[in-house]
Amino acid sequence: MEHELSAFYDCAHGAGLAVVMPAWMEYVLPHDPMRFARFAAEVFGCEMDYAHPELTAQRGIACLCSFFTSLGMPTTFTQIGARAEDIPAMVAHRAEKPGGFPFGGFVSIGPKEMEEILHIAAR
Repeated sequence: MEHELSAFYDCAHGAGLAVVMPAWMEYVLPHDPMRFARFAAEVFGCEMDYAHPELTAQRGIACLCSFFTSLGMPTTFTQIGARAEDIPAMVAHRAEKPGGFPFGGFVSIGPKEMEEILHIAAR
């Protein structure tokens, strides 16, 4: 997904990842909340809420965004000059590539899922 941001907006790969990764994490979080809760606890020291691991996971995603910001990385579409109106074209661009869809080892991402993730990133 990040490659489409780089192709459309000529942003650095790391900058595009800083925008897309938290959105991807938010989208796939329901598939395994504990995976992201462990990330939050082990990487950012968030207190684990075993009764509601999704809350711990969401805190971890927020901490990741704050970390990216502390490094001077963009975390929004606007900061890299991206536009939500271009999302369908980015998805179509990905679909034109050999092996474009589906992708992802943890959660399979098809065109619909990619579009939803990019819309999260565009908020």
